[in-house]
Amino acid sequence: MSIHRRIQRARGIDADVTVLLVDRDTYPDLILERIEELAQRPPGVNPAAVHTMREIRSCSIAQASTNDFI
Repeated sequence: MSIHRRIQRARGIDADVTVLLVDRDTYPDLILERIEELAQRPPGVNPAAVHTMREIRSCSIAQASTNDFI
């Protein structure tokens, strides 16, 4: 959240920030797939999210964000 706030203050605009915490065992294809899914969503849907690869291994970033919110 602090990264998100800093970007907004520095640029004076709303910004979406998603952080993926990955390790060496993470499949690069999975990261690419999840980032491509996120890029297709309209701005503002997931304004700030931090997920581990375990959280998004079986669902999209958007779904993991929704699960985290609920």
